[in-house]
Amino acid sequence: MKLVVLTGIPGSGSTTVLKKTLEEVDYLHLNYGDIMTEIAVEKGLVENRDELRKLPADTQKEIQKEAGLRIKERSESENVIVDTHCTISTPAGFLPGLPKWVLEGLNPDTFILVEAHPDEIMVRRMSDETRQRDAEKAKDI
Repeated sequence: MKLVVLTGIPGSGSTTVLKKTLEEVDYLHLNYGDIMTEIAVEKGLVENRDELRKLPADTQKEIQKEAGLRIKERSESENVIVDTHCTISTPAGFLPGLPKWVLEGLNPDTFILVEAHPDEIMVRRMSDETRQRDAEKAKDI
């Protein structure tokens, strides 16, 4: 079975690339953040996804590890494309969305990085009413 990782910073267009890809291939789509949220909710640590990044770094790392294991299990029986953000802004600074040790455990067949100009990303983030984002400037992206 194949495992593909698709990533970009929030607002880069990775979700759009993912949607177009899924129109062409028959893969199970798993979102790393959704799986992390599912785990954190199960443990009673958060109520929604936006609270994840506010958890202590060690707690986030434990959740990341468990999410990686769940994805790896699924990829053993079917083709999987997993999307995630490259970086997560936390009160303690930035954390990798998919740490090296999780990526090594997943051992994907393909890794896709989606990039965009910071100004484009800023416009996309500002127009996304589905998320509760902290205010930021294009130069910080």
